[in-house]
Amino acid sequence: MMLSTYKCFVSFTLLFYFLCFCPEFSQGGIKQGDVVRDQEGDFLFSNGFNFVMGFFGFDNSSSRYVGIWYYNIPGPQIIWVANRNTPVNGNGGSFTVAENGNLVILDENKNQIWSTNVSIGQNNTDSFEAVLRDDGNLVLANENAVLWESFENPCDTYVPGMKVPVNGKSFFFTSWKSSTDPSLGNHTMGIDPVGLPPQVFVWEGERKKWRSGYWDGRVFTGVDTKSSFLHGFILNYDSNGDRYFVYNDNEWKLNGNSSVRFQIGWDGYERELIWNETEKYWSVNQKGPHSQCEFYNYCGNFASCDTSDSGSAICSCLQGFELKDKENLSSGCTRKTALKGDQTSDGFDEDGFLERTSMKLPDFARVVDTKDCEGNCLENASCTAYAEVTGIGCMVWYGDLVDVQHLGRDEGNSLYIRLAQSDLGKIHQMVPLALFPCILIFNSNFHLSLVLFFHVWPLTNSFN
Repeated sequence: MMLSTYKCFVSFTLLFYFLCFCPEFSQGGIKQGDVVRDQEGDFLFSNGFNFVMGFFGFDNSSSRYVGIWYYNIPGPQIIWVANRNTPVNGNGGSFTVAENGNLVILDENKNQIWSTNVSIGQNNTDSFEAVLRDDGNLVLANENAVLWESFENPCDTYVPGMKVPVNGKSFFFTSWKSSTDPSLGNHTMGIDPVGLPPQVFVWEGERKKWRSGYWDGRVFTGVDTKSSFLHGFILNYDSNGDRYFVYNDNEWKLNGNSSVRFQIGWDGYERELIWNETEKYWSVNQKGPHSQCEFYNYCGNFASCDTSDSGSAICSCLQGFELKDKENLSSGCTRKTALKGDQTSDGFDEDGFLERTSMKLPDFARVVDTKDCEGNCLENASCTAYAEVTGIGCMVWYGDLVDVQHLGRDEGNSLYIRLAQSDLGKIHQMVPLALFPCILIFNSNFHLSLVLFFHVWPLTNSFN
């Protein structure tokens, strides 16, 4: 991918030239009457020269976009695009603060291509200014208040300083359509607006593709603990009591890394990227999903996904469950023995719980206020599992257990799965794939097929 910005795309070594000799840039902000023209190579810089805003495009294309990118990092790496769905044709475009106070993009015929579209009274006599701040936030304000900001209208990239609301508000990052087309793509990333505790999701269209696991006040519990994705996010409250996430990147700056960003790529992967100032490149510090098991509910309901040494997924039914459809290995599992409340006759012992450690907890949890989490679950016939998590409290699940993954040692949480007493006494053994040839030598093919279907099965479909 090659981005083109026409003349006056500056490097740090040319800063002195721009300050002294180049009239075609504005530092900080533009007011009503100021015009930034693509053809003239004009740019808008933040006061500290951290970010720059201007027109850009791609080789062999006449489409031009207004975007924001890092000033002193090669690329340019675009973090925000204004007119992502309505490019200007050719380099005759410009942007300015219009008479009605809105920031607008115009084509060469002065037709409006894009606007901040803020409702401002016709008789308003305030002066308006669009300012590019040093954190990358483009702000439209009058003398009294901020009217609009790019941080509240994100594209595909999160940068430190953004506030991501949690309390049921829709706030999503949307991927580009391709590496050379910033229009709306098919993947979105954001906090689940209805579920609590908060989780980060990636959706492909309407379908869930990946989730981070639950926020426990310190980390997202379903992500590899070696990743800094877990460290730096803080859940704050505003003056109205609404909650929002912010990211503290001081740790990276102390280690000599100047910038961190999170992006939902056009390929549907969430990535945390760190700029290595010494080596001069963006390193991928975390990626979701990063393995087959991280794809949402890869093994189906009531099944657990383990990652083999080679990185492939190994699916197995949870103890007390069996394959629902032996012809469809991703259809999940079903309970072998009905729970006591579902039995049609008397004489069955009370249900119990099986502990599974180091688990990525299932989706659709509910948090209940109780000091007896096990007893609370046992009293509700619909409760199928519970967990007690530091920083969250008692979590319970009703109905199917969805998107269960077994993580590495010292990761994840303990999950207590409700089973009939008769299934608690059975030993659940997962046969490694490497043992299959040995079983074939000493046992019949029929016995091998039973092991394959009832204990563990590999999913060999392609990793998309």
